[in-house]
This record gives sequence, structure tokens and C-alpha cells, in this order.
Amino acid sequence: MSIIRRKFTKEQKLEIVNQSMAEDISIESLAEQYKIHSNSIYKWRRQYLKYEDASFPGNGNKMVSSLPSSLPFAVPSATPLALSSRSLFTSAMRCRI
Repeated sequence: MSIIRRKFTKEQKLEIVNQSMAEDISIESLAEQYKIHSNSIYKWRRQYLKYEDASFPGNGNKMVSSLPSSLPFAVPSATPLALSSRSLFTSAMRCRI
């Protein structure tokens, strides 16, 4: 039997976080009310306190950053490790000579 994973919208998470920050209600009772684990509420609270408006971006675990979408990268050159009469070993591969 498989369990269907529920997804909460940003608005739903913000509502639950706001309710959890009220002094008159406990995290455990909120978790029971929304049928989620209390650790999820604590995690959402940490995210909200750290990122505020940028928290809960949706579509996975993407976080707002100043990095471009694609970064250029360099392939490290293969350096010789050992040389025999028949094979050349490099850090990336073994080539027959």
C-alpha cells in the first residue's frame, strides 16, 4: 500500500506558520488538526524566519539565490599517475598505449 504525499501551497504553509506563532495554540495540536508531523511545522517556521517572503518557493527545494541558472565549469586535466610499458594511468581513466 502506498501513501499519497500531500502538498501544501505557500499560502497554506504561511497560515499554519502564523497560527503556530500564536501563543494560545501548541504545535502538536496544529499538527493533529492538519494531520501533519510537528517536525514539518518546525521546519516551515525555520524557513519562514530565515527567508521571510522568499520562503516556500514551490516546485521542489529551490532557494532564491544570486547565482545564474547555468554556471560555466572547467574539466580538470588528467594528470599521469604511473607509466608502464603498456598502459598509462591517469586520475580520470586508464588508457592503453
